[in-house]
Parts: sequence; structure tokens; C-alpha cells
Amino acid sequence: MMLEDHISEETEWWSNPTFVAELEKEYAAWDSGKEKGYSLDDVKAEISKRKSKFSLTY
Repeated sequence: MMLEDHISEETEWWSNPTFVAELEKEYAAWDSGKEKGYSLDDVKAEISKRKSKFSLTY
């Protein structure tokens, strides 16, 4: 039971004020243009590019 309580607490990230504050800080930096964001398509394309590069080296 104790283990289940611990797991449940860890998955409720919205209950962690430190984590939420960090997310808000990162979002504000992205929203203001200070940090660059990547779309899901950008991320998928980069993963695909790296996979093909990796497979060529082995």
C-alpha cells in the first residue's frame, strides 16, 4: 500500500508547486520568444534524421 501511495504522488505532477513553477517559467520564456520551441513534426523529423544517420554508421 505504501508503494502505491508513493507512485500515485509522483504521477500527480500538478500537485508539485516546484515542478509547476518550473513549467510556468519555461512556458513564459517560450511565449516571450526567449526560448525556441519545437513542433511535434520538427521532433519527429529530427529523430528520423538521427535514426537514419545512426543506421548508416553501423
